[in-house]
Amino acid sequence: MNKTIEKYIYSVTRRCPEDKRDEISKELESNIMDMLQNDPNYTEDDIETVLHKLGHPIDVAYQYQTTNQHVVDPRFYQDFKLFVKVGLIFSSMLAVVVGIITSLTEMDVNQPGSIFGSLISHILSNLSTFGLSVFALITLAFWSYKLPKVKANIDEKLKNWKVSDLIDVPKFDVTPDVKSRVKILVEMIFVAIILITSGTLFLLFYETVFILNINGVTSQFLNSAYKGVFTFFIISSITITMLNYLYRFYAGRETFYTLLTSTFTEFYGAIFVVIILLLPELVLIQNYQMLADYFNTSLVNVTNIATIITYSTIAIILLTSFIYYFIRWIKYLKNRNFKR
Repeated sequence: MNKTIEKYIYSVTRRCPEDKRDEISKELESNIMDMLQNDPNYTEDDIETVLHKLGHPIDVAYQYQTTNQHVVDPRFYQDFKLFVKVGLIFSSMLAVVVGIITSLTEMDVNQPGSIFGSLISHILSNLSTFGLSVFALITLAFWSYKLPKVKANIDEKLKNWKVSDLIDVPKFDVTPDVKSRVKILVEMIFVAIILITSGTLFLLFYETVFILNINGVTSQFLNSAYKGVFTFFIISSITITMLNYLYRFYAGRETFYTLLTSTFTEFYGAIFVVIILLLPELVLIQNYQMLADYFNTSLVNVTNIATIITYSTIAIILLTSFIYYFIRWIKYLKNRNFKR
């Protein structure tokens, strides 16, 4: 057999069911030789022309497939897409939370600013690792339908389905864009007033209001050296929050991008708060000593309790943000197609 023809037939048959390869090989060889009979003195160019007429080996092999070959069964493809979207959202948010926790455990308390570089590095690494892992697991789960036992169990459940198993239709208010914009504008003004007022008051009375008073002895509670950090946090948070509201006002309704910017705004604030809570000597050490003297305990016990409270607060902030926005993303994905 001509070397080129042999290579072509092999490229086709290696993609065909093993038990039919010999039969397909003979059929292809016969077809090719029949097409070449018009010119007994055929050349390599003639062979190439004939093979191109037959088509690419992938297309020819596909014609011999007796069953449709899919990684995910077409019946479950829409469910597969939904699971992938939810999984990627979950893994992305988890990547952020794990990145924050990892960065905090590695942070040098004397150089809190270094957490930003570490945070970005860990989050990017986690995004790729978690995302690929979730996608692989979901794909593997849907692929498992091809396994005889799994297929039999699922087919049995699908056959014996009940009306009571159907999920409820999502309920939401069909609000015109104009009404939505008015609501967003009112909320934006209300939030702006609260944020600007509370932020300004906090900075003005940073040294005088936040004090510890025990038996007539007073002590400034927060370290004045970090007033600049608080100023930057308050200004940047207000700016990002207002930009988020303006974008939502422009969109007029909940969209993928408005939800994305809202998620970013939330996690920006959460991460910054976590960084502030972990600043070295954020609470002046004399406050711990005053508390230790008042409760007749050691300074070590007071600082340990303070550490527990700090990390518990961090955990609550991160978990609350994670759960809240995970639920919002799930709700958005469930309702999006229905709304349209």
